[in-house]
Amino acid sequence: MQRIHQLILTSVICLILSVGLSATVSAQDSLATSYSASIDTVLTQNDMANDSLLHVNLKSIDIIPPFKFKNHHQEKKYDELVEDVKKTYPLAMIVSKELNRVKKEMDKVYTSPGRRKKYLKWYQHYIKETYMDTLKTLNIRQGRLLLKLIDRETGETAYDLLKEYRGGGQAFLWNSLAFLTGSSLKSEFDPEEDAMLDHIIRRYEAGEFH
Repeated sequence: MQRIHQLILTSVICLILSVGLSATVSAQDSLATSYSASIDTVLTQNDMANDSLLHVNLKSIDIIPPFKFKNHHQEKKYDELVEDVKKTYPLAMIVSKELNRVKKEMDKVYTSPGRRKKYLKWYQHYIKETYMDTLKTLNIRQGRLLLKLIDRETGETAYDLLKEYRGGGQAFLWNSLAFLTGSSLKSEFDPEEDAMLDHIIRRYEAGEFH
């Protein structure tokens, strides 16, 4: 079952990344409190000769309050999810960035049908060579999480991406195969239902795990 799930996941991701079209990146509202500080001054020659103020720019810092656990089981699940996010969230960001990268190159460089066909053939090979081994290391739980994170990062589910760019038949086929392993290409990210996941991602984006 594990190997079947890995095959489905790697195949779906490769199909999505080789479509040659981009998905809209979902804008996520941050619930963290942001603080920024800066001291601005314009230094003239007279200022330099006399007293002057130091110009300092500080980056915005996200202060994320601790997650409130209901019980010990939830805390254990949170710790497990942290490790899964560390492994899968970078991949979800790659999917989003690669889709947008291909869109730009198709629009600006590979504009003729012949050049696009050659480019996509090369790109599909590049995707498999670059990401196949990494995707194979994901377990079933992490694979399901990746599908949900793809929805968060692109604004569309893996099913929607396949249906839009590969056709309804391909989307139905791969979703049916995923169903056999207890997964779904229609998996969506919900900030309220996935509050724990959302909290971890905000910590990740704030640089806590780097």
